[in-house]
Amino acid sequence: MLPDQTEDGFLLDASKWEESMAQALLKRTPIVVDERHLEIIRFIRSYH
Repeated sequence: MLPDQTEDGFLLDASKWEESMAQALLKRTPIVVDERHLEIIRFIRSYH
């Protein structure tokens, strides 16, 4: 189960984010994400 989100899909509490959530959210879209994309997500998350 995913944490509460805004109408636009943003998490209401960013501290609850986990990498497994990204995979769950991506299953709802036609977007394909590989390890390079996940590295970028991890890099950005390390600053926020």
